[in-house]
Amino acid sequence: MVNIRFRFLPGVSFLVLLLCFSPLVFAQRRPQVDTAVTKLGSGFRAHKAKVSGTTLHYVRGGAGDAVMLVHGFPEDWTEFRHIMPQLARKFTVIAVVLRGVGGSQPATDGYDVATLAQDIHELAEQLQLQQMYLVGHDVGGIVAYAYTYCISRRNFFGGKQLRVL
Repeated sequence: MVNIRFRFLPGVSFLVLLLCFSPLVFAQRRPQVDTAVTKLGSGFRAHKAKVSGTTLHYVRGGAGDAVMLVHGFPEDWTEFRHIMPQLARKFTVIAVVLRGVGGSQPATDGYDVATLAQDIHELAEQLQLQQMYLVGHDVGGIVAYAYTYCISRRNFFGGKQLRVL
């Protein structure tokens, strides 16, 4: 009888391990839900966009002329979470997360202001924004300033209208 018990022990221990770790495996397969996006309301969705060799995370909602919000340091898009629903009543609100922060992918380089402004430009082009209000706070304000400077020098938008607040 002792041999019978030992013969089943490896099988039983395997089942115990499988049952203990299977919730972890299945939990990783579920899509992650950003509760902060959910709290904004049904009109907001989180997205990703590939720009300048990295991937930016942004949250979009509302309808109308676009308002792009660029966060400061050490924050991310959630710094605007209280005003986004109000803005979304009249505007398409896009709260972007700069490279290397929050849900945006880090890059080995490109953290200079000109590259961050280029990221914003490429995102605006991908989203096919016809008109855009650009709002920046703290570091986001520096990026917004660099963006407008680059617009005036290189005409990134090809004649599309840009308003700076």
